[in-house]
Amino acid sequence: MPADGKGGGFLNLSLRLKGEGSYMEVVDIDPKEAIIVDGKHTILGRLASKVAKLLLHGRRVIVVNAEDIIISGKRKPIINKYKAWQNVSTLTNPWKGPFHYKRPDLFVKRRIRGMLPWKKLRGKRAYDNLRVYIGVPESCKDLPMKQWEDVKEEKLAKDRKRLTVQEVCEQLK
Repeated sequence: MPADGKGGGFLNLSLRLKGEGSYMEVVDIDPKEAIIVDGKHTILGRLASKVAKLLLHGRRVIVVNAEDIIISGKRKPIINKYKAWQNVSTLTNPWKGPFHYKRPDLFVKRRIRGMLPWKKLRGKRAYDNLRVYIGVPESCKDLPMKQWEDVKEEKLAKDRKRLTVQEVCEQLK
């Protein structure tokens, strides 16, 4: 307890965590220094694995057009899977998580987090270097965007069913 006797334990903890080498350091990403990845018509799992690899190598990544990312498979099983996943919560206190996002940008960010060792310091630092946006922000409009050939929608078979992240998120609301 501090000398003033008012508790303040959380404040003291947060001050200690902000030091050098802490995972709590959040730095805003400059689009000119980051790799900007266009998510339009790309497959979610393949894109997430490529982005996670870049993040683990220390790069800063911005993913734009998150709502247009493709999930391959039949519509009903995919939506039913995510609706069932949405019902998972802590029985004793649901406010403690797990949290299930319904916005396309947070939905994609959560999938990328699943491919990072996010419970370790290395994974937390990598996750801090990720930004995901719906559409293209003004700061990224004129900058070159990267899109890998092996993650594009054309790699799927022509008869393969697909839906976008936007469609999945609309069904979850």
